[in-house]
This record gives sequence, structure tokens and C-alpha cells, in this order.
Amino acid sequence: MHPSPLRPYLLFWLAMPLLLVLGYAGGGVFDIQIGSTYWLLDRAALGLNSAGYLGITGLVYWLLEQRGRRPQWSLTLIHLVASVGFFGLVLSYSGWVSEYRGELIEQTQAEAIALIESRFAWRQWTLAGAGLFFALAQLAFVVNAVLAGIRR
Repeated sequence: MHPSPLRPYLLFWLAMPLLLVLGYAGGGVFDIQIGSTYWLLDRAALGLNSAGYLGITGLVYWLLEQRGRRPQWSLTLIHLVASVGFFGLVLSYSGWVSEYRGELIEQTQAEAIALIESRFAWRQWTLAGAGLFFALAQLAFVVNAVLAGIRR
């Protein structure tokens, strides 16, 4: 167990305003298409939901500490970085899309498709990889909470 000057729940709770600012700063709706799946996401709702998720996660860590249970710091750090990083990446994704929107309007259909494939493909795979890392980190969170609950 790694001693920490900050408690895990404080780190999650301190990240909440950052996600709220990211969510409400840009406003509007943005789209994500991965493969044949197409989502329309409202930045404000996503920012509010992700901040709520961090609040609930921080509450779990706080309850563990109140019961005298200390989770493993390495698993907690992986979970923190994956959660805040994933939500921050998704909330900043709309900036990536709007960066080239003007260029797409001025192109023919074939040129626009080539532009999308060349400039957006790696971003979609980055987002998908971050989503997979986030899902694995949630598994680490459950394992960490269970281990902290059964250890003395």
C-alpha cells in the first residue's frame, strides 16, 4: 500500500468541476461514429453525468476509508487516470470534429470522405481504445473495492 497525502475520494471529487467545465464550456451536440454505430451526444449532459459518476465513485472510496479499509493505491491510480482521462477525452472530442468541419463543406463528396478517413480514423480508434481502457479500469475498481472490503 502506497501512502498518499491525498485521499482517493478527494482526487475524484476535485476532478468533478473540471469535467463540468469541459461539458458546459463548448455546449452543443457532437457526434461520434465508430464502425456502423453513430451517437449524438450533448456535451452538457455528458459532463454532468461524468461528474456524477466521479462523485459516486468518490463516495465509494470515502465509505471504504470510513470503515477503515484502504484500497490498493496502484489500482486506485489506474482507475482515477482511466476515468478522468476517458471523460476528458470524450468531452474534448467535439473540438477535434469542429476543427475540420469548414473544410468538409468546401469539398466534393469524394474529397470529403478521403479527408474524414485520413484525419478522423485515428481519433476514433483513440476514443475506442480509451473506452476499452476505461472499461478495464472499472473492473479494477470493483476488484479494488472488494479486496479492500475483505482485507483487515
